[in-house]
Amino acid sequence: MNSRLNKVNFLKPLWHELRVGILLGLGMGIAAYARALLWDTGTGVAITAGVAIFIIVLWANILGSILPLLANKFNVDPTVVSGPAMTTLVDTRPGCSSISPWPESC
Repeated sequence: MNSRLNKVNFLKPLWHELRVGILLGLGMGIAAYARALLWDTGTGVAITAGVAIFIIVLWANILGSILPLLANKFNVDPTVVSGPAMTTLVDTRPGCSSISPWPESC
């Protein structure tokens, strides 16, 4: 199966998950925005909440499609890698590192 994993086979599921992630992220982001507005948090906080939810959902969908393919390419059982790696990578905020321009937010 590794020989069949080329650039086209790699990009096809990524493109599919990207579209699904965008749709789910938009729906959940709009819901988060509306809920934040209902709590009287202000427009800025509501936009921030909506955009954050959108990015997190998109990030999770992309990782969910890439990790099993990469595991398969390196002859590792995708089911073993996906659970712990997905949890770790999705739960750690993207861009949150020691070189972040806003380290106090990590």
